[in-house]
Amino acid sequence: MKTHSKMFSIFQSFYNKIKNQFGILIQTLHNDNTREYLSHFFITFMKFHDILHQTSWAYTPKKMG
Repeated sequence: MKTHSKMFSIFQSFYNKIKNQFGILIQTLHNDNTREYLSHFFITFMKFHDILHQTSWAYTPKKMG
């Protein structure tokens, strides 16, 4: 993705594709606290679709084991 400003529209398309093709609803979105996922439109979309939004600190390593 060349620009992060298109993240919301890309996620909306992804959400609809998963929902329509597989009949699955996204329940949780986990990201590293980047601003693209914290916009008013993104948060409103997630609340409307009952998507739990979890964030972590940027560059947090995965737990081993």
